[in-house]
Amino acid sequence: MKRNQFLYPIAVSVFLSTCSFSLRAEAAIAGYLYEHSNFRGRRITVQTSTNRQSISYSWRRKISSVRVNPGHVFTLHLKHGSYRIIHKNTNLPKRTNDYFVAVSNGVPMGSDHAKLYAHHFSGNRLTLSHSKRYIPIFPTSSNDNMSSICVRRGQLLTIYEHNYYQGRSRRISGTCVKLNGFWNDRISSCHLGTVKPPPTFRFFRSRGFRGHLLTKYTLTRGWGGDLISKYNDKISSVIVAPGKAITVYRHSRFRGASRVLRGRVNLSGIWNNSISSYKIGVYPNKPIAIVYKHHSGGPLGVIYNGGGATLTSKWNDQISSIKVLRGSIRVYEHAYYRGRSRRLGVGMHRLRGFWNDRISSIR
Repeated sequence: MKRNQFLYPIAVSVFLSTCSFSLRAEAAIAGYLYEHSNFRGRRITVQTSTNRQSISYSWRRKISSVRVNPGHVFTLHLKHGSYRIIHKNTNLPKRTNDYFVAVSNGVPMGSDHAKLYAHHFSGNRLTLSHSKRYIPIFPTSSNDNMSSICVRRGQLLTIYEHNYYQGRSRRISGTCVKLNGFWNDRISSCHLGTVKPPPTFRFFRSRGFRGHLLTKYTLTRGWGGDLISKYNDKISSVIVAPGKAITVYRHSRFRGASRVLRGRVNLSGIWNNSISSYKIGVYPNKPIAIVYKHHSGGPLGVIYNGGGATLTSKWNDQISSIKVLRGSIRVYEHAYYRGRSRRLGVGMHRLRGFWNDRISSIR
């Protein structure tokens, strides 16, 4: 009895060690290639560390089925350079089971760091590489339409539920996965690595950068649009990323007075709670005005599109009213911007006294 009590713990320890070794050995196996269909006959073991394993000539005409362990994807390479991706247990069709020359654990990546597929490792796809690390908005054909992902070893991909890296997120590193449950057809943006790109700009409801309203991560110059009612005419301070600039407008569709913002800006005066549209980049809005010969204005006028202008003899010293549509202009007494000057802002200006019929240049 005492002898059995002494041997029992040893037997349990040996049994647990054997199970642990078996589990570790099984975890190192990605799957098997079988000689016959329905996973019968002799087999070749594919290790998880296999990058590309050549198949001996005696086996190239014998592989008829493939068993793939969960969490792995195989690529079977054909004789003439093409390949077939296997992501589940499969019986190979007769037309191809004689031509496989190599097997690799994973998907061929080429120079790409990550690939996103519309179906299970097939169909429409998006790629990320060293030169293309961020996708803030998926194309219409790919938005909420991705079902599988492969990431190169040593790389990390972060996917997001919504555009501009918003909503729920998930990290995938050095593996191929089929997206199930919540994440299937639910990806709208992604980037390589753990760190988001710095936001191009942030809008705040109050001065002092308080009351966050809106953050945009787009890096494309010229991108912009109208602010929806939730943000329209409600912005009092703005933070723009270093080296970036945005042009804001007082009215929708990039109309009205404009202003270029850089760095940290507290809005005041006419700009406080007055932004309705914006563009990424510098888009100076040249002032535009219409000049008339009479105080009443009238149908006959000349449109001034910005820059500098010395008036021709037809208009020199003959202007009696000016309608400034946006921005501001400065009028001069003499040609080439000499003599007395006067600044005119947005609105209709009927010139009287000294300035009536005394303007010779504008800028």
